[in-house]
Amino acid sequence: MSFLTVDDVRSYIWDRTAQDNEIEMDLVFSSEEIMRAMTSAAREYNSIPPFVAQVTDSQLPGDTNMFLDAVVMFLYISRMSRMQRNDIQYDGGGATVELEKKQIEYMKEMIPFHQQRFKEAASARKTFTNLRSCFGRIG
Repeated sequence: MSFLTVDDVRSYIWDRTAQDNEIEMDLVFSSEEIMRAMTSAAREYNSIPPFVAQVTDSQLPGDTNMFLDAVVMFLYISRMSRMQRNDIQYDGGGATVELEKKQIEYMKEMIPFHQQRFKEAASARKTFTNLRSCFGRIG
């Protein structure tokens, strides 16, 4: 079985190199931030009933995008929280700059998208695992 890696997450959200992020000219998320999001994804999965098939942050199954969606959801939540504290409109010379505002709007749209994909897949996977443990292998 393969497990999710920091590089898998980076590839999924196009945060592989500085060239992927023309505005910031650097990686958007540190490896530590991605690993913390993986911990949150594991906790979230383990808290969804039925309480079967527990996972750990270091062994998130990599055979599905389910955990990628969960990790990205938590990355966006943390980045949006940080950006909202610094969301200031700049006016100068007749021009208004609201860079953070646009990024926050994007993340507000993407969080529910990733959350729905994760929760639907997690629920289906846990239900299948629960039924399989109750009735054994079918087919």
